[in-house]
Amino acid sequence: LRERVGWLAESLGQQYVAAVRPVLLEHLFKLPPRHHQRMRHGHLMARLTGDLGALHRWIGRTVAPVLVGTASFVLLAATLAWMAPWVALGAALACLPLFGWAWLVSARLERALRAERSQRWALAGQVGERLAEAAVVQANAQVGRELRRLRRRQQRLHDAAVLRAREAALLKALPAAAGTLMLGVLAGWGSWQVASGAWSSGALAGLLTLLGATGSAARSTRLVTDDGDRRA
Repeated sequence: LRERVGWLAESLGQQYVAAVRPVLLEHLFKLPPRHHQRMRHGHLMARLTGDLGALHRWIGRTVAPVLVGTASFVLLAATLAWMAPWVALGAALACLPLFGWAWLVSARLERALRAERSQRWALAGQVGERLAEAAVVQANAQVGRELRRLRRRQQRLHDAAVLRAREAALLKALPAAAGTLMLGVLAGWGSWQVASGAWSSGALAGLLTLLGATGSAARSTRLVTDDGDRRA
């Protein structure tokens, strides 16, 4: 599955973007002329190129691996529940608070993503407009003013991007924390079982290995990529 997901994900991403781009262009062509007059050229180019590229990478690097990771996670979790149902239940209950925390972080991340995308579009629109009017800006000796406006816009984008990265990093760390917590629960319970003679050391080692593989599969199902395809 992991061997096939690489090239199948690329094909899926390309097909998705190829289907979306004509729909967006058709929508733009059908808008009344007054709407076109209010639109910024750089803003539109950021949406039609940068955002669609981010969607392509998001599908290829996130959605497709999620499908593989989910399949692996379900199979491994079912095996763990069959071999040691009380251990599986205890691990799930121990991680329940982390799931609630992940839900809250996801809501904050969505707001941060929207804010960053808005700032990125605004910057692209501002730069595109000023490039088109470069001769006018120079003739009116407004270069310094435009550079100050650019620096302010860049600072707002910087702040929004850092906030998005902080929330994304926190969300990315939660599966690792859940995996560590589950291993701790199993190690503590298993040590007591081995000491009482109910389990053998080999059984504990096998369950720890299985739980570790389950946690690895769970981490691959996150919807935030390492390179921060934030515009998606």
